Amino acid sequence: MDARWHDVWAGLVSSGDLAAYSPYFRAPLYPWLLGLTYGVAGQSPWSGRMLSLLLSVVAVVAFHRLCLAWLDRGKSLLAALLWAFWGTWVFYSCELLIVPLYVVLLTLAFLQAYSGRKTSSSLFLGLAVITRPTALLLAPLLPVLQRSRPGPREIVAFLAPIVLVFSVNALSGDPGTIISSQGGINFYLGNGPEADGFTAFAPSPSSTDDCPERLPYVDNVHASSRLIAGSD
Repeated sequence: MDARWHDVWAGLVSSGDLAAYSPYFRAPLYPWLLGLTYGVAGQSPWSGRMLSLLLSVVAVVAFHRLCLAWLDRGKSLLAALLWAFWGTWVFYSCELLIVPLYVVLLTLAFLQAYSGRKTSSSLFLGLAVITRPTALLLAPLLPVLQRSRPGPREIVAFLAPIVLVFSVNALSGDPGTIISSQGGINFYLGNGPEADGFTAFAPSPSSTDDCPERLPYVDNVHASSRLIAGSD
């Protein structure tokens, strides 16, 4: 269902609605990039899969380069090949999901830090944050990896993507959401009239909203409970 949501969201972005689904329930960089891909190659699951495959290849190459900081060439190549053909990674390389973009941005952030390119390292980590906000947990490690305190350029590079997303949220009527209301955690209690405050669920589409397809999937927990109740 996540892949379907990304497909719908990216379709809106490719048609020119860059602020679709804002204020954001989930960080928007992957749907933005997928929407750009659709704008160039046309909206198709295969376009999205080719994007995931390309990102996955870049991630493996960056991982190989990063391994060279600790291992010799043979072991670095073996580590990269093991990751490239790891079944879980192959799966993510073929779906319209966030993981390949998130991993490639984190890997590039670490690689650039070890290479002494502090500004680009900070930028990649900032982009990772607006892909999945839990990347913020790694921010305290970046000065350690860069072997120095961040200067003004590094701070601006890190904050620029975050400020961009926050600005869209604020202009869309929710200045209280910095990046996304989900926060990168795949557990949503909800704040709609149907929410009980305890049950995890996803907001369901509503034909009365300005955007008929707020989310292309329904509250699965609620729907299952209704089916179970009906069977009794």
